Amino acid sequence: MPDCVSARRSPSIAAIVVNWRGLADTIECVESLERSTLVPNIVIVDNGSDDGSYQALRRRFAKHDVLESPRNLGFGGGCNIGIRAALHREADYVLLVNNDARVFDDTIERLVAAGEAQPGAGLIGGVLFGDSTDAVQTWGGGWVSLWSGRGRTFREPVDVERLDYIAGACLLIRSRVLRDVGLFDESSYFMYCEDTDLAFRAKAAGWQLSVASAARARHRGRGSFRGDECLAARYAARSLMIFLLKYSRMPAVPIVLSTVFHVGRSLIRRRFDVLSALMRGRMDAWRDHSTVGTTAAVVSERRSSSPFSYSS
Repeated sequence: MPDCVSARRSPSIAAIVVNWRGLADTIECVESLERSTLVPNIVIVDNGSDDGSYQALRRRFAKHDVLESPRNLGFGGGCNIGIRAALHREADYVLLVNNDARVFDDTIERLVAAGEAQPGAGLIGGVLFGDSTDAVQTWGGGWVSLWSGRGRTFREPVDVERLDYIAGACLLIRSRVLRDVGLFDESSYFMYCEDTDLAFRAKAAGWQLSVASAARARHRGRGSFRGDECLAARYAARSLMIFLLKYSRMPAVPIVLSTVFHVGRSLIRRRFDVLSALMRGRMDAWRDHSTVGTTAAVVSERRSSSPFSYSS
């Protein structure tokens, strides 16, 4: 059930930044967090980099917590390492910031102010801009259709009731939400759809999504795949299919429709390599789909030994 932080003290915020072979980006991101008018406790997670990033980050940011994963756990798994550390220290809010994003000085202050003003808001986003443009990249998040398997990222203000998810590139999460519904489902998703899955679970548990339109951040959006479109397409196809199996009442319908759309687009572009990657992603999802549970089961078992339980 939604609650609010006691008015007797200021809320504590932990900012999580996950690094994977992106040292320069991560340094810029953390330095932007350090310049914030409301400075959070910063937790940096090196997600199995093999390029010396972990050692370099420990030297550069000795005053912050720099944690290391022995292998790449994907976006959700890397975030979960930092989130568990934040919850262990009883942070009131957890802020997730992509390592290729940079916050403005007042971003965190505005996000937290929105959270304090809306006790029922469990996930709060801001407005993302491109790295060197004032064009809006994402206004809060977007929607996804469980009937067509298609989605849309909002680039203009909309009624928050239309939001199905908040973009994970700059996402403030009330800690109570994570204790209610669990962390990112790292067992189901390696990359893509983790933020959407978390939002669906939060909404099922009675939490609201919100956008602090005055909270801004810049997001390069380079992605972890460094231009490898085929690998990105494979993970995206796998994650979307697992998400639809988990949440759609008739998953065959959106799976077929979305597959037809993406196959057609790949054929029009004559990207047969991408088409092959899409099909491999669908096969990966079908192979792994037995681990997928329904929303109700996920929420009801949130404090069990599920792979995304908040406990270690």
